[in-house]
Amino acid sequence: MGGYVEEAKKVVASNVSLKPGYVLQWSGQYENMIRVRERLKMVIPVTLALIFVLLYMNTRSAFKASLVMLAVPFSAIGAIWLFYILGYNVSIAAWVGMIALMGLDAETGVFMLLFLDLSHDDAKKRGVLRNLTELDEAIVHGAVKRVRPKMMTVAAAFMGCCRSCGPHPPAQTS
Repeated sequence: MGGYVEEAKKVVASNVSLKPGYVLQWSGQYENMIRVRERLKMVIPVTLALIFVLLYMNTRSAFKASLVMLAVPFSAIGAIWLFYILGYNVSIAAWVGMIALMGLDAETGVFMLLFLDLSHDDAKKRGVLRNLTELDEAIVHGAVKRVRPKMMTVAAAFMGCCRSCGPHPPAQTS
């Protein structure tokens, strides 16, 4: 929609001359899109800062909070590539979906860190962190324990999205 309106503005500007006192204003969904875009420019950085603060308060580590925040853009990159491959237009609804995706990504990152920390602490208590091989085993153990809950979380989110966005069963007649 934005590309069409920008092209139309150029065509109108070159072909239409307005009398003094008249203005040309583009309205409708385009106007709403511009308003939301301007609001998102303020809301997204504030939200990211708040998420970082909450992650820091939860983990008590700037490194762990940064690690989770660093992983989030990679899910957005995948979504953007998929939009491009499928030829979809990026709308406000698509941005809302990407924000939800990034929230789910941050959530699974926090849970992965939790399970890795628990596995590391357990291995440390048992005294089996004497070399890199034992550290690798502790990491794999923590990651493997997280696979099922992570898949359940993603499947539940996917099913909720499919139910709300996908085709609905036909109404039954009696």
